[in-house]
Amino acid sequence: GAGTSASSSLAIATGGSIALAAGNTIGGDGASTREPLQVWSGSGTISATAAGTDPAAGIYLDVLDTTGAVTLGGTTVSLTSGRNIDVTAVASTTAGTGNLVVAGAVSSQNDGYVRLAADQDVTVSGAVTAAGAGNVVVTAGLDGTGSVTQTSAGTITSGAGEINVQAANGVTFGANTTTAGNIVVQAGDAIGQTGGTLTAQGIALEAGTIIGAAGSPINTAASTIVMQSAGDQYLSNTGNATLAAQTTGNGSIHVTNAGVLTVGSASVLTGITVPDFTGGVTPVAPGLALTAVTADGSGAVNLTAAGATGDIVTVATVSSGTGDVTLTAARDVTNTATGSVVTAGAGTIDVTAQTGSIAMADGASYTTAGGDITAT
Repeated sequence: GAGTSASSSLAIATGGSIALAAGNTIGGDGASTREPLQVWSGSGTISATAAGTDPAAGIYLDVLDTTGAVTLGGTTVSLTSGRNIDVTAVASTTAGTGNLVVAGAVSSQNDGYVRLAADQDVTVSGAVTAAGAGNVVVTAGLDGTGSVTQTSAGTITSGAGEINVQAANGVTFGANTTTAGNIVVQAGDAIGQTGGTLTAQGIALEAGTIIGAAGSPINTAASTIVMQSAGDQYLSNTGNATLAAQTTGNGSIHVTNAGVLTVGSASVLTGITVPDFTGGVTPVAPGLALTAVTADGSGAVNLTAAGATGDIVTVATVSSGTGDVTLTAARDVTNTATGSVVTAGAGTIDVTAQTGSIAMADGASYTTAGGDITAT
C-alpha cells in the first residue's frame, strides 16, 4: 500500500477533494472481483456514486491518511452505491494518521453491505444505511489501536442485516443504531453510550473493561441480550427479553427491563464470514453464547423488571461469588427448577415481587453462606 502521497500505488492523488461517479463499480470489475482503489485526498472530502447492482459492484476505496483524518462526505456530498460500500482509512508514514470520519450520508442498496474501517479511529457523524439484508461493519484499530465513536448526528441502520462494531479500544454509541437483525459489539476497553438506543432482535456486548456506567446505562430494545465484561455492566432494555451475562474481575451486573425478564441461555453470534470484505482479514465482533447471569467475586447482581408486565423468570442460575443478589419485579418472580439464586461469603439475597407473588418450583433454591435471605 501507499505510505506517502507520492506513492506510485495511488490511483488518484490530490491535495483537494475527490468526487467519483461510475455507472457500475469503483474498484474491482463489478462482476466478481472486489479490488479497492487506492486514493489520497490531502485536504478535501471524498464523495462517490456507483450505480451497479451485481453482487460485486460497489464503491471500494483504500484512502491514504496523511493529515490525521480521512473525511467521507459532508453536508452536501455523500457515498451512495447500488450495491456495496467498502472504505478503509490507511495510515501513512506520518504519526497519528489512519483515522476515518464519516461526515455525510453513506448508503448501500439491494442488500449490499457497508464496511467502514480504519487503521486507527472511526468517527460516525453521518447517516450510515444498508438497505434490506445488507450488513454494516464498523472496525477501528486495524493497526492495534483505535476506537469507534458515534456522535449524536451519526445514525447506523440496516433493514434486516447485522450491525457489527469492533474496536481495539473503546466503542461509544451516541445515536440510534437500528436493525431487524442482530447487533454484535466487541471492544478491547469499554462500551459506552451518550445517546440513542440500540434496537435489534438480539444484542451481544463484549468489553475488556465495562459496559455502560452508573447513571448512563446502555439503552436497548431487544428480545435477546448477552453480555460479557471484565468490569461492571449497566443496561436498560425495553420489551420482553432473555438475558445471559457474565463478568470477571469482581464486576457487577445491573439490568433494568421494561417487560418480562427471563434469565436463561442467550446466543447472539456474528453471521459474517471472515475474510468477507476487500480489506484482507477484517476483524469483526464474534458475538457471544452464554447461559445464566454470573457476577464474579464480590460483584453484585441487580435485576429489575418494571412496568405492567414486569416479571422475572429464572430458567438458569442467578449467582455471585460473594456479592449481593437482588431481584425486583413489578409483578411476579418465578424460579424454575433450574433457576436457583446463589451467593457465598457475606453475600445476601433479596427477592421482591411488588404487586404479585414469588413462585419456586421443586429443585429451585435461594442459597447463601450465612448472608440474609429476604423474599417478599
